[in-house]
Amino acid sequence: MDHLINLLKALESDDTLIPVEECITEHHPLVEEIVSLADDLLITTNGVCNWTRINMLKNIGYNVFPLERDSFGWLIGGISTSKGIIAYG
Repeated sequence: MDHLINLLKALESDDTLIPVEECITEHHPLVEEIVSLADDLLITTNGVCNWTRINMLKNIGYNVFPLERDSFGWLIGGISTSKGIIAYG
């Protein structure tokens, strides 16, 4: 979890990535690693939200929320950063 947090902070301080208003769609090494870690850490092996870890991110200022959901729960999650929203899941 610490590595994910460090990557999010590194992404926000990266001057090469221009802030966007919506989801970050460009291929960026930090974004790709963040998505991979978010998939592993924020989703349980049963395919549901890992609320303990999601709340850890929320407590340090990263809003984590559903980008798309259905009657079973979240389909795609989002992590809000100063550079834009990172979609995972």
